[in-house]
Amino acid sequence: MATDQISNLPNEILLQIFGYFCLHCQDEYNQSWDSRPLRHKPHRTRQRGDIKSWYSLDRHTLYSASLVSRRIRDTAQSVLYHEFALGHGDSWVSKLYTWQGRLASFMRCLTQRPDLAHSVRVCYVSTSLFETSCQEENRTIILEAARALNIDLPAAWRQRISNVSTHEKCDWPDTYEVFLDSHLDRNGNLDETQVRNLHNAFREGSEPARRWMNAELVAMLIALMPNLDYISLQGNYRWPTHGLPHSALPALGVSSLPLKTLDLAIGGNPIIQLASSLETLNLHQHSFRGSPIPEMPRLKTLRVTDCLVSAKSLQELLGACTGNLEVFEFEAKLDPGSFNPFGTGHSSDHFQFSEAIEYLEKHKDSLKVLHLDLANRGFEMNKIPDDLDLKHFSVLEHVFLNSTVLFGHVPIAKEHEVDHQVLMRLLPGSIVSLSARNDSRWTSCLEEALLTLAGWKGQNPQLFPNLKSIQSDIISMGTKNLISLFGAVGVDFDIKVCLLSDVKPYLNGMNGRSDLLLPNVESHEVQ
Repeated sequence: MATDQISNLPNEILLQIFGYFCLHCQDEYNQSWDSRPLRHKPHRTRQRGDIKSWYSLDRHTLYSASLVSRRIRDTAQSVLYHEFALGHGDSWVSKLYTWQGRLASFMRCLTQRPDLAHSVRVCYVSTSLFETSCQEENRTIILEAARALNIDLPAAWRQRISNVSTHEKCDWPDTYEVFLDSHLDRNGNLDETQVRNLHNAFREGSEPARRWMNAELVAMLIALMPNLDYISLQGNYRWPTHGLPHSALPALGVSSLPLKTLDLAIGGNPIIQLASSLETLNLHQHSFRGSPIPEMPRLKTLRVTDCLVSAKSLQELLGACTGNLEVFEFEAKLDPGSFNPFGTGHSSDHFQFSEAIEYLEKHKDSLKVLHLDLANRGFEMNKIPDDLDLKHFSVLEHVFLNSTVLFGHVPIAKEHEVDHQVLMRLLPGSIVSLSARNDSRWTSCLEEALLTLAGWKGQNPQLFPNLKSIQSDIISMGTKNLISLFGAVGVDFDIKVCLLSDVKPYLNGMNGRSDLLLPNVESHEVQ
């Protein structure tokens, strides 16, 4: 009786019910988490390793609903296939999660049900999907998918050989071409050395052929889902060194992608090149090697976390933002060598705060959020020049910076010589919130600068009329005084400063580098 009552509910009601178990329907991926001041987003209970994944439980609910009746099945499946995001958030922490066969099963379903393939809006590829994959099954499923798209995949791969870039084949160059030529149908005219190299590429050392196949599977997965809004690609040693091959998607007939948001922990320039409507790009542990990032005419938000970026790479990256960038957020990766005052780290060519401001100049009339956290640069972080300011960034509302860029590395004996009016000189008139991370050994410089700002604000209320909040992790005897002084002028002062990497909701699993760790062991002659 209960089942009959549910089955008779209008589709609109069923969609609302089932949408409760779908992150896409809850608008989870579009909810603002980047409002200021940065704070951890209230969410469900933290995932534990010894209990089932909260994400898989929600998916199982939708799957079970699809078994109730044919009518409910159609509605439940249309919601179930809004997303493929196994391991999203912290759900990957569960040790009870079963990854084996998940990618192949999903691709097979999309192959057989194009209607469901058109429903998918969100795709998150965790590298755990590759951990237990069977190579013969991978070969079978990619050929099945190609047939569903009316593509002669072996022929398409062979046509790619003549145009393969050096970046695509940098992992075992000769064997990569053999892989494209013969792996799918095993019809290539291979000599003994080529056969042995291809065999070894799947089983020896860093297993480059397994990496190549993983990248091809993801390219095919993307080709099967024509209405994607959001792709998130986790990175580690399961990918080729430079990530997704440039020739893979065009060979599958993909000429454009309707993406709005893209998360990358691998080389993903081929995706960016096809996503002309991309609005948000999140780069995490990105290497910035390989070909330059293509132009992004509609990009509004650019975030870079846990990365070391040279001045040249940053200039190229921001130069690719050819529209009106509104948000630029950067958090440097830890480079232990940069904390040695008598030496240099591995990234001595890393950009400085002043260079970032220079490269952002063309966005001075559109940039609203500037988050530059260079604390992990240590002694290689320089003080900003005295003549640099943000006054000409006419709509800039939220600024995050480090105390070292304000004062430099100040010996305690010279703290009295510091310019305590630096914040008034630097900040734009449109400022709404300021986060000043105290990364220096002594707090007095930043504390005095904030006290000076509060004093001037009290005497001149028209100064920074929109300023509402300041966060600075100063813990000293003067903290209560700062809270009182800023409170008197309508500014909330808080000692809690959240880091971008701590609050971001994307790519929170076990990311890592995709470099080929073991040397090329290709043979070049028959033995």
